[in-house]
Amino acid sequence: MTKNQLNSFSLHDLSNYLRSERWEYKGQYPDKAYVFEKNDKSVLVPMSKHFQDYYLRLSEAVREISVLEERGTRKVIADLQSAGADTLRIRVNGPEVAHGLISIEKGALLFAAAKAIVQSAARSADSPKAYYRSRPSQKTDDYLKTIKLGQTEVGSYIVKIIFPVVPDLQQALPTMENDVEISYDRKVTATLTTALNSLEEGIKQQLVNPSQQYFLDAIQQGVNANLCDALVSISNAIPEAAIDTSMTWARTRGKPTIKSKAHFQDDDFSYLQQASRTLREQAWGEEFTLVGNITKLSSADRLDGGEVTLRATVADKRRSVKLQLNPRQYQEALKIHKAYSDVEITGVIEQRGQTLVIENVKEITQLNDDA
Repeated sequence: MTKNQLNSFSLHDLSNYLRSERWEYKGQYPDKAYVFEKNDKSVLVPMSKHFQDYYLRLSEAVREISVLEERGTRKVIADLQSAGADTLRIRVNGPEVAHGLISIEKGALLFAAAKAIVQSAARSADSPKAYYRSRPSQKTDDYLKTIKLGQTEVGSYIVKIIFPVVPDLQQALPTMENDVEISYDRKVTATLTTALNSLEEGIKQQLVNPSQQYFLDAIQQGVNANLCDALVSISNAIPEAAIDTSMTWARTRGKPTIKSKAHFQDDDFSYLQQASRTLREQAWGEEFTLVGNITKLSSADRLDGGEVTLRATVADKRRSVKLQLNPRQYQEALKIHKAYSDVEITGVIEQRGQTLVIENVKEITQLNDDA
């Protein structure tokens, strides 16, 4: 084992792994190491990484675990690395990935879909909606920067996504229903797992009691059109593929009482396409925030306000959006337009024919103002 491998996990990860695997804490050598035992084997966990024999003790611990669990040290280290993280595995099964290989083009599409899946959950954990048209918030962008891709695994083709979570010192067992203080990072993974379960169950319901209402009722459980679209995009990229998802919960927190696995067969994706359309239709009339630039202003009398045309990204496309502004907002829009600044608009958007309209603008904010 190399130092880089041993540096890839912390002492906290090691001790939590041992406790979760029912190694029993037996005491300590004062100021030196903690002692854990299981089945007549013992592991010493150094109290500090600054000890001279730190790497020796750590490598011995990994080897003892490897022998007891009858698996290689690399697999043990991989589990130690993710001890402080929730880990999602997206397994794609199909003729095109039967040998664990995938074309670079389709691989890029698969990883893009994986990012979209994570992003949909991060946004839903913050504010559940049927469909997210506007760009993600700064909170979502910052959170996505903390997510890591793990090494791909054997088994058709498996994408491994690692979500670091804040340790729970009390080792509570949170649920989505009653843990109001659940951390945002754990809320994201719990929301994602719940949403995938809800989609799987929703598809089953279509076979016995066809109704799109099930998907609408699951919005608060994290279901949204963006998640459906991401799953469908995998099927489009890799035809005849089935998708299995599984969440492994961090050993540094309690396990939520949520089913951790979901399965989608090849013929399930047509249901997800329909669910996405239904959720998109539901989304009109919801309040959200747009960022763009003002391209046109029109007013018969500025004292009465006026109409503004905004160019912004809506549903991943550049669209023109008409805004009906009151006098104060119209004066603010004039100032922003003259400054060549971008603008952030919060309001309720509606589609009228081919035109997008926001009539009840709540906020209008100037961005990147260098003045």
